[in-house]
Amino acid sequence: MKKPMQLLLMLTVAISLSSCSLLATSYTNLNPESQWAGFQATTSESSGWLIYKHQESPSRAIVFYPGGKVEPEAYGEFADALSKQVQALVIIVPMPLDLAVLGSKRANKVRRAFPNIEQWYIAGHSLGGTMAADLAYKQPGFWQGLILLASYAQEKQDFSDRNLPVASIIGTRDGLISQDKWETTLKRLPNNALTLAIEGGNHAGFGTYGPQEGDSDALISPWKQQQITIEALVNWILGQSNP
Repeated sequence: MKKPMQLLLMLTVAISLSSCSLLATSYTNLNPESQWAGFQATTSESSGWLIYKHQESPSRAIVFYPGGKVEPEAYGEFADALSKQVQALVIIVPMPLDLAVLGSKRANKVRRAFPNIEQWYIAGHSLGGTMAADLAYKQPGFWQGLILLASYAQEKQDFSDRNLPVASIIGTRDGLISQDKWETTLKRLPNNALTLAIEGGNHAGFGTYGPQEGDSDALISPWKQQQITIEALVNWILGQSNP
């Protein structure tokens, strides 16, 4: 009975963060320029992972869970730039029905596929971030960092006493997560967590899939929002001890 109740709770989170029906058509990549970034990705034929790499043998990797009802290609431009600037392997993981709640443990398979990686970070946007946090919470000591973009962990999951670096980034124009709500969630993060509210950014600006139902209009471009995010993450990740 416990697992069905947990799934029901997660599906409720999915609806609130994606602001759409679970069976609705997914948001697609709307920025033609992102197709060029896609040429930097290797697509796994067996898993569909989008793999971005700019070093011969990177020692760190970031597993990325897309937002609810958002196709993974919509994060290609962001992932490509992040891989290059943070000197890491970045793997975007597709989800069943584009819902990370239905594939929250898929990062474990990614880790097994790259045994030479020394530092592992798990990240996600919106619902993807909540599911990334869920996995990180259930695997203490297994991850070197958690990255939440327009997202937050479930209320029952308190990271404040965990020895886990956490970054939480949101736009001030996010229409799906209010600033008050976001600030409340920060109490469940470690005191040294990286927290950033990007002025003028919104919920959908971490990808290139266009306006999202329920979101507010951004005052900056998606790429500007992503550039600010990447700069913060580069300083945060490289500022930690090197493997």
